[in-house]
Amino acid sequence: MFDPPIRPPATPGRHGVTLLEVMTALAIIGILSGLAYIKYDTFQRQAELRSSAQKFFQILSWSRLESEKRGDTLLIQFDLPVMNVYRDIDADGKVDATKDALLLTDSLARSVRLFTPAANPAPALAIAPSSGLADGAGVCGPDVCCHNVGKKGKPTWNVPASEASGVAICARNMPRMPSVMEEGAIYLESAVDKVDEKWSIVMASSTSANPTLWASDQAPASSSDWNQRR
Repeated sequence: MFDPPIRPPATPGRHGVTLLEVMTALAIIGILSGLAYIKYDTFQRQAELRSSAQKFFQILSWSRLESEKRGDTLLIQFDLPVMNVYRDIDADGKVDATKDALLLTDSLARSVRLFTPAANPAPALAIAPSSGLADGAGVCGPDVCCHNVGKKGKPTWNVPASEASGVAICARNMPRMPSVMEEGAIYLESAVDKVDEKWSIVMASSTSANPTLWASDQAPASSSDWNQRR
């Protein structure tokens, strides 16, 4: 009988991994997960900023039209993230929740805040912002401005909350006049430093009776960095 040759047993293969290899793989997974989370969080905060800027712009635009329809002054009071729109029933240019009628309330994303820009969007070159709200321009009078609470008779968007609204929009039936928004600008940014995008809502009566929406994909250094969106 033929017997096959006897072969030496095969060397057993290597099975399993070492603790060092497991730790290395987990470290790589952790790093990649962290980078993915940071990227996602930045994207989410950027989306919140864009959505809030659009909402802010829409509320200002709606208030201007509502003021003209009612022939009355509307006061927009905001303490971010909350925004309230009142009808100034007693016509004193000041928000008084016990006297004035609340027409609308809304809120922006909590990650959005006001900021002071390095440069203004093109229509607001004459408006020098002192904070996230630019002081209004012009001289108040019975047919020009909504109230006289600004410094030295000038309208302003940057008034103390205890004295007046953040932004006033007025229209009058006697004499009849179109709705007028006091000139100024509102600047919005994200509280997350990695979101470089900036937004601004500008009212400049010399160019338009409506607010305009502007954006910059970086911290603006000159007016050319801003691009009008609406």
